[in-house]
Amino acid sequence: MCVSSKVCAQHLDILFGLLQSKIEFGVKANIIISLADLFTKFPNLMNERVKEIFMLLHDKECLVR
Repeated sequence: MCVSSKVCAQHLDILFGLLQSKIEFGVKANIIISLADLFTKFPNLMNERVKEIFMLLHDKECLVR
């Protein structure tokens, strides 16, 4: 997704869908780390998703928070 903003925009919904599903905390934590890279590369695109990113602070899994 770091290839271009077009690719990132196309697949961002899938990424946030994975974060809302019941997957292992390790996978979820790695996705969150990659979101930081995407935020650095495409800030305008990711600013639309800030609310969803902060909702991860309320995750049931302590290790994800």
